[in-house]
Amino acid sequence: MAIVLDHTIVPAHDKVASARFFARIFGLDYNGPHSHFAPVQVNDALTLDFDERGAFDMHHYAFKVGDSEFDAIFGRVKEEGIPYGNSDRLSRRSCPEGEGDMDERAFASATELAGEIRDRRVGCLELLDFFLERAGRYNPALNAVVAWQVEPARERARAADAALARGEVWGPLHGLPMTVKNRSTSPGCRAPGATRRGKTRSPPTMRCWSTGCWRPAR
Repeated sequence: MAIVLDHTIVPAHDKVASARFFARIFGLDYNGPHSHFAPVQVNDALTLDFDERGAFDMHHYAFKVGDSEFDAIFGRVKEEGIPYGNSDRLSRRSCPEGEGDMDERAFASATELAGEIRDRRVGCLELLDFFLERAGRYNPALNAVVAWQVEPARERARAADAALARGEVWGPLHGLPMTVKNRSTSPGCRAPGATRRGKTRSPPTMRCWSTGCWRPAR
């Protein structure tokens, strides 16, 4: 008798939502929980048992399908706006025309973004506003940014764009927006350093940066 994989447990933060999502994308049925699992039957031999875990490593699952099944699955992936691609950094090919490049930049490295700025493929102010919009969209749920310096950052971004137009490069990270931990001092921004004593500390000076980047938030 050949060895056949009968079932496997798929860790998830929300087992029911994950099972429904998987079934929807693959065109399968989710018929409710069984015991403490949220199972999805993939075929006559294999069932994926979604189960909740607090933390888990990334898993890789590969499914072989026919051309028609692939086209149907891929169509649902694009309809839901799910990032896809075969590179280390997922592309947003499913975004409307003109939006893909900027969405992809959300996952680019600092050196990649700095290179695009130097090559004039994206403006400093344009990139800053892109990240500010994303931060405004996601930060209410994450609470990752607690103090903002938006207008000073925009002024600095305009100056960085003007400097590039003159052929000036301030450093390897010229014009790149960034956030910093709030124990690092910068003018006009509180730096408590995780202590109650420093709660209202607002340093008048900031250490010099030779990289050319600036801080829109912390």
